[in-house]
Amino acid sequence: MIQNQATFTNLQNLENSSFFKLGKAALKFSEKIPNQKLAQRLGNALGKYVSLINLTLDFSWNPLGEKEASFIFQGLGKCINLQYLALQMSSNKIGDTTLKILMAELQNCRNINELMIDLNKNSIADHGAAIIGDLIGLIQNLEVVVLDLR
Repeated sequence: MIQNQATFTNLQNLENSSFFKLGKAALKFSEKIPNQKLAQRLGNALGKYVSLINLTLDFSWNPLGEKEASFIFQGLGKCINLQYLALQMSSNKIGDTTLKILMAELQNCRNINELMIDLNKNSIADHGAAIIGDLIGLIQNLEVVVLDLR
């Protein structure tokens, strides 16, 4: 079992890391991801960590919109060994359309048994909440779910 872990606080640290076989990682970005180019770089970097078992992504209070979040979620979908995933993305500009991409990408992560999604203070309507409900129904090993969609 992979025992190593790391915490990344900015995109450059994540991109420059040589620890692609990490078992546990936390990405708590203090820097903002203000445009699609940086978000795409982040998604590409995240997609290299296919061995991750435990991942916490904290992009709260970041100006992430639909496109930026989509790039990040596409990278997340490549982390196929995840068992624990915490997405802390409160106070952004994420809407129902992006949740469809999240649902499609997380279907690749079939081993998730704990899922925490904080999308508080975003642009999620009833349809978006239904999309998350559908996602939860598709993850067969899921045992623990924590959602915040206020």
